[in-house]
Amino acid sequence: MKKISSTLALIIILSILSGCRTSDEPMALPTPPVSSGEAPTQAPLVTPSSPDLPDDPDDDAPPATHVEPDDIIDFRDSTFESVVKRFMGRVDSGGITKAEAAEITRLEIDRHYITSLSGIEYFTALTVLKCHNNSLTEIDVSKNTKLVELSVTFNELSELDVSNNTKLQVLRAGSNQLAELDVSNNTELMELQVGNNQLTQLDVSGNTALDTLDIRGNNLPNRDALTGIDPRKASVAFYPQTSTGQALETVTVQARGEILCALNKGFVPDDLQGNYSSAITRQEFCKMAVMFMEYALGKTIDEILSERGLTRDSEAFSDTSDPYILAAFALSLTGGTRAPTDTQPGIFTPDGRFSRQEAATMLTRICEAIGMDTGDPPASDFIDINAVAGWARDSVNFVRAYDIMDSTSSARPTFSPGGTLTRQESIIAFNRFGPASEIKKIINDRGVVGKAFLWHISSDLELVSMLDRYNELQCVLYDFYLSKGTGVITYVATAEGFGEDVDFSGEWNIPPYYPFTPDEVADAATRIARNSLYSDFERRFYDDPVIYPLLKKEGGGSAGMWPDYWGPQYISAPPEVKNEELAEWRRNHISQMEEYLELVDNILMWLDAYLSN
Repeated sequence: MKKISSTLALIIILSILSGCRTSDEPMALPTPPVSSGEAPTQAPLVTPSSPDLPDDPDDDAPPATHVEPDDIIDFRDSTFESVVKRFMGRVDSGGITKAEAAEITRLEIDRHYITSLSGIEYFTALTVLKCHNNSLTEIDVSKNTKLVELSVTFNELSELDVSNNTKLQVLRAGSNQLAELDVSNNTELMELQVGNNQLTQLDVSGNTALDTLDIRGNNLPNRDALTGIDPRKASVAFYPQTSTGQALETVTVQARGEILCALNKGFVPDDLQGNYSSAITRQEFCKMAVMFMEYALGKTIDEILSERGLTRDSEAFSDTSDPYILAAFALSLTGGTRAPTDTQPGIFTPDGRFSRQEAATMLTRICEAIGMDTGDPPASDFIDINAVAGWARDSVNFVRAYDIMDSTSSARPTFSPGGTLTRQESIIAFNRFGPASEIKKIINDRGVVGKAFLWHISSDLELVSMLDRYNELQCVLYDFYLSKGTGVITYVATAEGFGEDVDFSGEWNIPPYYPFTPDEVADAATRIARNSLYSDFERRFYDDPVIYPLLKKEGGGSAGMWPDYWGPQYISAPPEVKNEELAEWRRNHISQMEEYLELVDNILMWLDAYLSN
């Protein structure tokens, strides 16, 4: 009986031991004691797929690496954390370590409604940070000292400190609530976009590398609030947030482009930036003429007068002492309606209207004053040339030969010598000539090089031929992309482009986070067309925080595929097409784009050599 009981007891013990673990499983390690009231914490692993313990005690794999809780970044915004993890290619639930963050050099976390970038300070190796189109009210990039490119456009920032980011070359901070911005430490800055903020002044005198500045839609009262920028060396987009009189949107698309170009050059007086269809006065024309000479020669009017041994005569006219009129008179640009004599002052009639033949004469004199050769122009094709006064006929021929002044009729070439000149016509006329350096800027901005610029290089027939072909292709390609861009934007911005769940109100149904109105569709299409004419068009599209979401996020069909389908993408990879007529058209288009881009490179190389001499 005792023997049976002993055997039975042994069997029971073995059964218990067998139920606790298998023969191949190592004994479980004891759990460390936990202080009262504190739950045990399991530290995340750097390699999420590694198990806590190896399956095989003989496995040579290194044990998993644990990190301390303090080494994990505490993100205030969980969306920010999850977006960063997706950007890193991670799908686990573990945290991001400070060591991991310190190795990341680029972050593109735009359009995710992120409200806080707390934790960005640990990404110390970042050179590119794109966080536009979010809901940020503040951002601290003081620890991100290696940043070369920063995009925070379309947020709700009221402050932006980039004083520690001395390597910045590109800063895009438009459409925020910035009342001030200090970029004095950012001496390597090449592109600065701060449009649609609340800036009242901006000093870029220390940013000598700057070649692109967009400060449109701020509260700068005039260009005097913009310090240190040379519009001849940089592309400057500037106009006040609000304007009086006739809006720029009411002029024709072609005229709008030329007027904007002139505004960016800086020679259009602030009081002439509006009411574009009204007649320009004699005083207003003189003021713009003097400011244009300052722009073209890169000197103040006082410096220009001093170098030529000239002074203003305050007693020249009995009805005005305007300094611009007196400067224009000293430079022999105008003699007034009655010239002064040795015995009595002249009469200028500052509020009088300029006739078109008077304007042609003064424009020709301005061209001569900046160094252009205006002699022996060919006879014009104006049907009313015989109605032009003899003293103005050579000037009318000159401004026609160089397309400085247009016909007043689209049906027949007509000059209308006694007619008045509008502000719009005056601004466009001044915009069509200037220094040789302007040609390079026009090419870089993908504009048309007017004939009045060719006098600098008229002896180089090969370059003139290249520029003529460049102008021809530029017009053809620009018109094509403008047409397609207008169609895409119109499609996206109207009810047809959105689903049935959109709350439509009227014809245009643009989401509130798009800064578009029907009048701005033309501007958006223009940006599309202009960007399509560059070899790096993809970067230009993807870096545009307004156009990109319209084209890639909201558009359908060809709109959603822009620029891969309609854009110049098929220069390198044309889509397969079965229609032979369409295929031939695309082959021709590819050939035109290749020729156009090659011309741009060749012309710019020639100009660099010319301007360096």
